[in-house]
Amino acid sequence: MATSNHDTIVKALFECEEIKKGAIRNIKASVASEIAKYCQKDTNALLRSKGTEGNDLTSFRFDRLQIELEQHTPIFWNIVQAAAYNPTQLTNKKKTRDSIKPAVISAAAKIISIYCDDMNLLRQINSVVLKKGGLKKTAFTRMHHTYDAMSYQFTTELLDSFAGRFDTTIKLWKEEWETNDTSPGYTLANDNVDWDIKVRHISAESQNKSEHKINLIAYKNRVSSSHLPENGPQKDIAAVPLSDFLPGIKENIELAENLVVLVGHIWADSIPALSWFKQYLPKSIWHPYKKEMKTKSTRTQLGCYNYDQKCTDDVREFLTEIQGPFIPQIKDDGKIKRVVLRADYLGFERQKKAQSHVQDARTPSDRLEGYISALADFHAQAEWHKVIWHYLYDTKCAKDQGTLYQLRLSSDSRNVTKNPHDNFYAAEDLIEKFTHGYLVAGALHHFGMEDVDKQPTANVLEDKTKHPQDYVRETILSFLNQHVLNPPPSINGENELKCRYCGMAYKQKKRHEEHERKHREALSQPEDPNTFQCKKCGKVYKSVTRLETHAQAHEDSDKPFQEDTDQPDYVLNYTHRALALCCLWLNMEDAVKLGDGERLMLCYKFMYLYCKDVGFHKYAYGLLETVVQAEYLLPPRYANDLVWNRFVNNQGKEDTNLPVDLDVEHCNRPLKTDVHTFRGKLTDKTVQRISRSVEESEKVLLNVDRQIGMKQESGKHDGIDVKGDISKIVKQLQEKKVFAKTPGREHRFIGKISADPLATLDMKDLRTWLKSTIREFKRKSYYNC
Repeated sequence: MATSNHDTIVKALFECEEIKKGAIRNIKASVASEIAKYCQKDTNALLRSKGTEGNDLTSFRFDRLQIELEQHTPIFWNIVQAAAYNPTQLTNKKKTRDSIKPAVISAAAKIISIYCDDMNLLRQINSVVLKKGGLKKTAFTRMHHTYDAMSYQFTTELLDSFAGRFDTTIKLWKEEWETNDTSPGYTLANDNVDWDIKVRHISAESQNKSEHKINLIAYKNRVSSSHLPENGPQKDIAAVPLSDFLPGIKENIELAENLVVLVGHIWADSIPALSWFKQYLPKSIWHPYKKEMKTKSTRTQLGCYNYDQKCTDDVREFLTEIQGPFIPQIKDDGKIKRVVLRADYLGFERQKKAQSHVQDARTPSDRLEGYISALADFHAQAEWHKVIWHYLYDTKCAKDQGTLYQLRLSSDSRNVTKNPHDNFYAAEDLIEKFTHGYLVAGALHHFGMEDVDKQPTANVLEDKTKHPQDYVRETILSFLNQHVLNPPPSINGENELKCRYCGMAYKQKKRHEEHERKHREALSQPEDPNTFQCKKCGKVYKSVTRLETHAQAHEDSDKPFQEDTDQPDYVLNYTHRALALCCLWLNMEDAVKLGDGERLMLCYKFMYLYCKDVGFHKYAYGLLETVVQAEYLLPPRYANDLVWNRFVNNQGKEDTNLPVDLDVEHCNRPLKTDVHTFRGKLTDKTVQRISRSVEESEKVLLNVDRQIGMKQESGKHDGIDVKGDISKIVKQLQEKKVFAKTPGREHRFIGKISADPLATLDMKDLRTWLKSTIREFKRKSYYNC
């Protein structure tokens, strides 16, 4: 024994049964003593439950508990580890010591909780995990008896404690804003949450019903506007010329400069011979708040409210209820601080109506002046898909090579339907492939290349004195001017009325009508001043343009066919309008990802005209109002908040911003999941508990997932490799020669179309609509407070 080491001595002693039994008794006593001391209240153990108040399950760390066990219960902890680690699993990459450590620590914690019921923190975490997973009440009872979880009643009380702290963060933000004028403030966003409740046995008292709630979330502003004045509009909107509400030459130049960067990067990434373009293009389009937009957003969920967003009275009561706790108090000068409240178009419209209903109330609070209603962007993006579909997508065009529907068939995008709202992301993927395919095919034509692997033979840099950066910009601009950009729309003679027959301008409406009446009499037109009749067949049209097209058809049928070299190429026109629409979509998508609110407003200034042209009147109105809010109606501080604090960044990267209303939709998902997995009668109290506790309960799950190595959904839709689809699209476009002018050709079912989608926009009707809409904005009480 004197020459042996300690392990050999202990092993020899344990061969003696009496010594072994004595050693076991001593070890048991030591373990019992360790556990007893560890469970005393004065140790402040991590596992000790202090009741449902004050527990922060979201910050629990397995490694900190391991350190605590090693310090307070070394013998017990070593025994548990010895029992758990299997030497035969050393080669198993999935069962390393680190990967099974949370399980070993959980086993030790379970044993300790059996000894002392107050040491139950891990059982509380398990209870939250199981409740979020939809475990039934009876299963909770079974798990409680095996000390794997707490009872169902305790779990419910735990969630109630979460719900009781739902407004802790917003109170701090509100107090900061009330006491500190330099506070950046915060933005509110809401969305309707609906679900159906189906009863098992239907009776007169028990019927299926639909529940309608409003989910409210607050976001800390990342861009501070506190240095800007917050009183008075920026301009008197009544004195602004109508042409200022239209995109002009300045906006066209800005759009072109944006597209130079975006199109240049697509060309550089897709065509090896143009890859050098990248070194002369900025990595991304600059805006003044790139640093702020790269930071992670901070949000707090404020729960569901028992109101229906479709009902104006309900929205008014909702705004009244949340005004006291969530809107900063009235300042010394009697003005109430205002918070931007974002919603989809339905919520945007109802909020404004609710404010109009109380415009004659006595106090600013009663008039709901604490809110600035704002249209959110995700639903506007979805509406733009419908605009693209209106102009480019037709299910009759299966054999019209190069059209959106034909390329949808060739890429086998079966999840895309004639209504892009059916699957937003499928429609977005198709637009992306369609846009990239057209741009790459356009580059091949522009540079005289037969294939992406060939070298350019046209529009190359021949002037060696020219700086490559200037060449890159100029050659991309040349392509854009030829195939993408359209001249800006204009309202000629804003104070004049033009004759629709001869173009003569009048300032007096009476003389204008008399002049047009004489034209109608000379042409045997019907009495309705808004219609035009064909002299040959008597068919009536509502616009001169359509009448002229119809008359041209008569002339063509009377003449033998002969090739007209000056005749338009309607396939090339389709190419031009496709790129005009899709490049605007490309600019909008990039603006959202980078959090560039100013560039998004530029896109909206173009987009509302397209919505007006295709008959999407609500979004035309909403997008115009958003632009007018930002440029004229709101004070500088709130206009800046409206423009820049409209995005959310959950990853902290430069290009991971997303619209606020899309983030609200993401937050609705766990809420709906918790509601659907609830076992029992779904009452208003239950819904309130679920909605107010969902944020903290989700944080508990996230905290556990990070420590056990469970992969989280990134929030970004996984993109598949679409290079094959894009290559196929490019080949088809090259076969059709969509960028080469061939007079007289047209897509069979698309027909004769103009290159500019807005060529058919009735400018007289637009002028009338703009005047009435601007006057309506001017009258609104919530813009004059």
